Amino acid sequence: MPSCKKRYHYAHFAYHYAVEAARVCIDCTLKIIDMNTNTNHEISLQDAIEMTTRYRANRPSDFPVCETFELAAIQKLLATSGCESVRIYYGMKENMESHAILVAVNSSGEDILPEAGAASSAGGEVIILEDSYRCPPLCPKGSPLNDQ
Repeated sequence: MPSCKKRYHYAHFAYHYAVEAARVCIDCTLKIIDMNTNTNHEISLQDAIEMTTRYRANRPSDFPVCETFELAAIQKLLATSGCESVRIYYGMKENMESHAILVAVNSSGEDILPEAGAASSAGGEVIILEDSYRCPPLCPKGSPLNDQ
């Protein structure tokens, strides 16, 4: 049995551990709340040029410069019931090619996903977007954001 002094230290440690765990939990909650504030996400063209230039200079050769999605697909994603924002995940196909994966997000910051095994193209169903036009090889011409 630990001495009284050691029991105090154990209790003191447990208290601080619980306080720290609660602080971390509160921080997580605040991040979710912060994510739900109205941020316009806009940047200047110059900032975009600098960021995309830096990315191109440092990207792995098998990563895309950009990906293009058709308007109809984006509108269908945005029309998902409860959609408040869009989240972009990055994944890899079996050939190890990376791709953006877009999902609708609700007001609580949660992904809105189809039921497991549901067809992604059924009318009125929740969808996930991925099959974009990758650059390279399908690059837009004449944009200072891709320097192609």
